[in-house]
Amino acid sequence: MSSKRSTGFINAEDQLLVEKFLEISQDPITSTSQTSVVFWKRVAEAYNVQKKEEWVPRSFRSIQTRMGKLQKEVGQFLVFEKEVENLHRNGVSESDILRDARRVFAEKNNKSFRFDHVYDQLKDFGKFKDHNECVPPRKIPRKHNAILVSSSSENSTPDSHTLSSFSIHLDHEGDAGGSSFNFTDNNFETPQEHLRHTGKKYKMKKKIDETLYSNVETLKNYTSQVVEIMNKTCEQMNEYNVLQKQKLEYKMLRREDKILAMDLNDILDTNLRMLYYNQQQEIIRKRTK
Repeated sequence: MSSKRSTGFINAEDQLLVEKFLEISQDPITSTSQTSVVFWKRVAEAYNVQKKEEWVPRSFRSIQTRMGKLQKEVGQFLVFEKEVENLHRNGVSESDILRDARRVFAEKNNKSFRFDHVYDQLKDFGKFKDHNECVPPRKIPRKHNAILVSSSSENSTPDSHTLSSFSIHLDHEGDAGGSSFNFTDNNFETPQEHLRHTGKKYKMKKKIDETLYSNVETLKNYTSQVVEIMNKTCEQMNEYNVLQKQKLEYKMLRREDKILAMDLNDILDTNLRMLYYNQQQEIIRKRTK
């Protein structure tokens, strides 16, 4: 039995999703008594209740993934917008700033900014109010599976709760390791996920370093062996050249001895006899030096 694959989100769906996400995120209950799964199920339920009839129902996993994508790209765009604004504090209109921010976003991501339809909803979202600063997730030990509330939320009343005033640690249901949900994380990454990803990166870097070190040592050993072989080869070539030289000298001596032993009176050809006579005299002069 084949399952029907859900279609992509249209703009109106994104806007409804953001609306329900912000409503439930600002619920004080979120900061005290919900796991991540329960939170996203509440968002999905609110979304599916108010969606149009022709829209495809969305699972909480689909809702969570889509919201993460929206927050990530809008967060990036707001960072670029703030950078552009800081560069041109005077004499530049808001439309010019947005235009330049879109250009920077496209250059950095190799794609255009596609979420103008939720920009107004998310730009004042608590976690983006200081979007010029990218706050990394706080490191939360795995053994602390309790709900963590920041000091700012402990001293505030239920009516004063906003997204920027609290940070929540939400455990995934059924996940032995647990997880967390931090609304102040510009990467939309939970602290536990951050720790897990950081650990994987560290292990990968350590493995790469160990492999690189091993390869360097292997290369050193190989180089030493090559140098040793080349030295031995040079020694053998030198020995061979010496032997060849000695053989050549021996052949020359034998030839000279034959010439010296010749009886020139037996040679009838006067020219040939004079040739051998001159050679005998040359050999005698060479050996008597």
